[in-house]
Amino acid sequence: MLKKLERIVEAIESRKGQELVILDFEGKNSLCDYAVICTGSSNRNIRAISEEVEAELLRLNERRLSVEGQEDAHWILIDGDDVMIHVL
Repeated sequence: MLKKLERIVEAIESRKGQELVILDFEGKNSLCDYAVICTGSSNRNIRAISEEVEAELLRLNERRLSVEGQEDAHWILIDGDDVMIHVL
């Protein structure tokens, strides 16, 4: 699990995600074990961060359950099963 979390953080940092916060819900929440929140500098940057995280999940053979907000890219929420990623 920590490997997955580390790779998600690396993906965010590679696309210059800012204000990165990781919330640990392991054992406290049935929805997810971790929530990763970050900001992007523009809609284009938000989309790039999201695409990089999705690509990393695929490289890890993780299934992406759902993505919301890609149309306008004001914010994007990626359901990575046990990790939720919110880019705003």
